[in-house]
Amino acid sequence: MSSRSIPPPNLKSKEELYFWWYLLELKDKGFISDIRYEPQSFDLCESVRFPWIKKMKTKDKVCDFELLKGMRYTPDFTFVWELKATGIFTANKYQNPRNMPFKMLGKTCWVDVKGTFSRNESYRIFPMYQKMMWKIHGIFVEKIVMPTLYVKTFTPERFLLTDKTMKPRTINFETQTLNDYVNNRLQELFSVNTGLQRETNHKQLATEPV
Repeated sequence: MSSRSIPPPNLKSKEELYFWWYLLELKDKGFISDIRYEPQSFDLCESVRFPWIKKMKTKDKVCDFELLKGMRYTPDFTFVWELKATGIFTANKYQNPRNMPFKMLGKTCWVDVKGTFSRNESYRIFPMYQKMMWKIHGIFVEKIVMPTLYVKTFTPERFLLTDKTMKPRTINFETQTLNDYVNNRLQELFSVNTGLQRETNHKQLATEPV
């Protein structure tokens, strides 16, 4: 049974739903595994409390005042990249990570999903969360903007139909399938590496198309 038939978890936005469909298609084709939604919360700053003594009729009562609230952060998704994603979605050693759709560090990918336009406070302060997560926990959190990711890579089959009525969706950007995207990336990889026949180099390329 296709994992795309799995009902989504209790997602908080359409952008998260659209990314969920994206992940399920990647999982079906063997590019990722172990998808988790809001897998863990991380402490970024402890609260600061000021103790004081309240005078009572018969005895004193020790109280405290919260001077600064603590700060916690929860990434939206995490998943694990499989080897075949290297060079296609993440950089191999011959590629500039800046040109890849995911800039992740390490095999496990942590993601914060955003919309193209947002007035949400978390959108503006995410760069601070991102830096603190790296500084305190050594975790790089990817900022993924939907549906911009579709434009850069591929559009999952489920998005081609409307969310509820399952009718053909009006889409204002050019779409391509996962197969098309992977084949295009493979052609780019082989054209860049023409003439490099060393076995160590070929191990860096994606092992197979979809």
